[in-house]
Amino acid sequence: MRIQKHDFLNYLQVVSGLLQLDKKDRALSYLRRAVEDIERTGTIMLLGDPELALSLLLRVDRAHKKCINVSAASNTDLLGLKVPREYFTRFCEKIWDIIEGSLGDSSGNKEVDLLFGESPDSYNMSVKVCCLEAMQAEKLGESFSALLDEARSRLECKSVVYKDGPVLRVIIEFPR
Repeated sequence: MRIQKHDFLNYLQVVSGLLQLDKKDRALSYLRRAVEDIERTGTIMLLGDPELALSLLLRVDRAHKKCINVSAASNTDLLGLKVPREYFTRFCEKIWDIIEGSLGDSSGNKEVDLLFGESPDSYNMSVKVCCLEAMQAEKLGESFSALLDEARSRLECKSVVYKDGPVLRVIIEFPR
């Protein structure tokens, strides 16, 4: 929370400074980015697990510093998840670290969409990664294989991996 307060105050100071310099267009542009960051943070905080939320927020911040555009959304709090919370958090961290390791040093447009959702029988996590080229998506899919195999055996979850050129999508369902 202290980090969020600091970031929010920083947004206000930058906008105030730009307005004082009569740079309204830049202030508006900066304000839009700030609102996106605040909305993303709020979405991640809805996950109902402070450790998971903090871990994801730190990783998203690190990704932004590496010019990886991240979109995160959740329509669930994951409160009925049967998977031990600590293991689920570590699993999410490993997925994120694989993505960041694959995209982090390349230049160009890099995007990650992360969505947490639920159905009557399961919680799901959808990860969509837009790589720079098909070969990068292929390697990323291979990197996910071992982790997904482990998750299927230890957590009784189901997963599907789709590859379409430079786009990789992974959908994982966890039991409720």
